Amino acid sequence: MKRLYKITTVMLCTVMLAMSFAGCANKATMNQNSEVKTVHIWSLNSHSKGIMNELVSTYNSTIGKEKGINIVYEVKENNFNQTLDLAIASNQAPEIFNQTGIQQQAENGVIAAIEDMPGGSNFLEKYHDYLIKNFNTYNGKNYSVPYSITTMGLAYNKEMFKRKGIVDANGEAKPPLTYDEMRADAKLLTDTSKQEYGIAMPLKWDGFFSYDIVRTAVASVGYELFDPTKGEYNLDGLKPILNMYMGIKNDKSYFPGADGLDNDPARAQFSEGRIGMKISESWDVGVFNDQFPAKMDWGVAPLPVANADVRYKQFLDCGSVYNINKKTLDNAGADKVMNVYEWINSDEVIKELYKAGMNIPYNPDIVKDVKLDNPKHGWEDFCRLGKISASAPGGVPIDISGEKDAKAVFYEEIWAGKISIDDAIKDLNTRYNIGMKKKLHGDSTIKLDDYINKAWDSRLK
Repeated sequence: MKRLYKITTVMLCTVMLAMSFAGCANKATMNQNSEVKTVHIWSLNSHSKGIMNELVSTYNSTIGKEKGINIVYEVKENNFNQTLDLAIASNQAPEIFNQTGIQQQAENGVIAAIEDMPGGSNFLEKYHDYLIKNFNTYNGKNYSVPYSITTMGLAYNKEMFKRKGIVDANGEAKPPLTYDEMRADAKLLTDTSKQEYGIAMPLKWDGFFSYDIVRTAVASVGYELFDPTKGEYNLDGLKPILNMYMGIKNDKSYFPGADGLDNDPARAQFSEGRIGMKISESWDVGVFNDQFPAKMDWGVAPLPVANADVRYKQFLDCGSVYNINKKTLDNAGADKVMNVYEWINSDEVIKELYKAGMNIPYNPDIVKDVKLDNPKHGWEDFCRLGKISASAPGGVPIDISGEKDAKAVFYEEIWAGKISIDDAIKDLNTRYNIGMKKKLHGDSTIKLDDYINKAWDSRLK
């Protein structure tokens, strides 16, 4: 009996020991399956660093905890492109990073096509109307999706307009609809005895020609310098806006010293109430609210156009978009990287960035029901302009080495009064199209067909 008891006891201990080992094995397997993977994100957007850190922390403690993912979010403020290139070359680049150049990185196999990622095709469905050729897509593949935008508008001093009687039937300040009205308003607003001027033209600012002239003119012609419907450069659309600026120069109705006026001093003078109008971008909301707080009531209107009856969508800048690093997918796993990619591009994150006054969504409908508590002055106005704005088609690269480009011609010849606008535009049209053909002939990787879109039509109906 004692022997039977001993045998039974030994067998029971053996079974329990085996079960114990099995339990340990199962636990080890579970730990291995639930191992937390790290997904690194590099961003160049320092302005939204604070709110993004909060959102990432929330993700890590909720979705990430559930799915075994930990996001490490870093803002690389200085020399982002160089830092990223070095990291890619040494296989130390993050899983997700802000896009720096789609063509080269796609051809070198650095970035992953989204449709090749788990669930990528379904993820792309809502973006079809917003994807931009050679920016989000390349050679028929999608490498990023729209994120945020920068819109343009005319900032105007409501109080100055009212004092000068430039008002509507209700007595409210009435911003100009056309270039002719803009010139007339600038003249009426100018009162040198009070040091008040119709408009600021910060010619010293490096972006004046591209923003205040070329991109402002997009609302009048539908493209920048390259006409995608004809596959050629056509700068004729710049004539009306150049005529306006030269007219304002002749009227002396602009803030004095334009040649030496940079953008910051111009914005500061606007905030002081000395300037009636200024071509502006949505990033100026922070300037007029925080950097140089406006001392008067101001508004934001759509950009004036050449003809009030013919208006195209205004120019918008696409904000930083994200690529997926194809070479590091094995580190965390494609499914986990895609989960983070979907999250950072989600409507929920985009809404939070909008509510914080950081980003305007690529699609204004995402925030149509969002009610802001005490928004910064002008923020909602610039967001609404997104509905009448679109990204302008890119132009074919040109080779005009040794000759002046349009910017140099404006500063050195048109503004200086050395050449007529008509003669300058005629010469530039010829020069740019010859330069395009030269570039196409010398670089087989560039194809004219990639830039032609005969169906392009951004006219507002």
